[in-house]
Amino acid sequence: MGGYLSKSFTRAQAEMMEKQKETMRENMNRQMRIMQARFAAINSYFRKGFIPDMIKPPLFIGSIVTAYQVDFAYFNKSDRIREEYYNILENEDHWFSLEEREYIKKNNMRARPLTK
Repeated sequence: MGGYLSKSFTRAQAEMMEKQKETMRENMNRQMRIMQARFAAINSYFRKGFIPDMIKPPLFIGSIVTAYQVDFAYFNKSDRIREEYYNILENEDHWFSLEEREYIKKNNMRARPLTK
């Protein structure tokens, strides 16, 4: 009896995880479509001259910010930032003063975590 319940629970859990992944994929695709549509609309309006010059920078900046947030949320932006952080700590001592280097060594900040 316990084996049957645990198998059904495991199966239900796997189905729920698959549904969550599918929902995440749908949300990511929706965000990408919105971003692409915004870029296409802005680009066509820029070329035709429908958008006044005063409004162009906020539209462009808003699109870039949206793209950055989508990259950070759905892709591997945080992993790339973490890797660059460790790369700077390990390989680029010229960015730090002597006191900062000693602080980094003292607190073992160069050690990468065991798990990613």
